[in-house]
Amino acid sequence: MSMSNTAEIYKFPAPVPTQQECRMADLENGYLRLANQIQDALCIVELSGREFRVLNAIIRLTYGWSKKSDRIANSLIADKTTLKVKHVSEAVLSLAYRNIIILRRIGQTRYIGINTNLDKWAYSKPHCSKCPVSFPDDEIAT
Repeated sequence: MSMSNTAEIYKFPAPVPTQQECRMADLENGYLRLANQIQDALCIVELSGREFRVLNAIIRLTYGWSKKSDRIANSLIADKTTLKVKHVSEAVLSLAYRNIIILRRIGQTRYIGINTNLDKWAYSKPHCSKCPVSFPDDEIAT
């Protein structure tokens, strides 16, 4: 019995490229109501990239559920923004320091909301080398 040194070549079908699903925004999938004055203020306030992402997440997690403020953990904002929790914490404190958001504690529970008194916002970035990463407890409304 003689063996041949040949191999059979199989031609596998080429993978069919999958077409990525196109995501389209649609009001049928939900929306949030936001005062035009807040949207106008967002157009002119100077924010870092992290502050911008965190602020938008806070708006989505409050106004998106028809609430002015809510219990929002930094880890939830981190999940929504893909930022590290530490960076979320720093951005939250910076936004509170600039009166763009309001932090309120009731017992052990922290509530976050947008400051609707737009005259209180610090629209320009602070001129410090590093924004505060700790927020005095006495400045948080209880």
